[in-house]
Amino acid sequence: MRMVFALIFLLSNGEVDESKTRYYVKKHHCVFMCQELSKPSKHYEAVDCVCRLTWVDNSERVIQ
Repeated sequence: MRMVFALIFLLSNGEVDESKTRYYVKKHHCVFMCQELSKPSKHYEAVDCVCRLTWVDNSERVIQ
């Protein structure tokens, strides 16, 4: 097991969409991605997301 930062996407009803969760080694990478995806743009719809510290198995794919 290892500790990572999870980028968690929230559905419109406030529930977590587990299928889209991404894991990052560095906190600022997770926070940056969440900030960028939360901004509205003419090319895509903004999303609701948060970064949380969590434990994952060593076999889980983690973005460096």
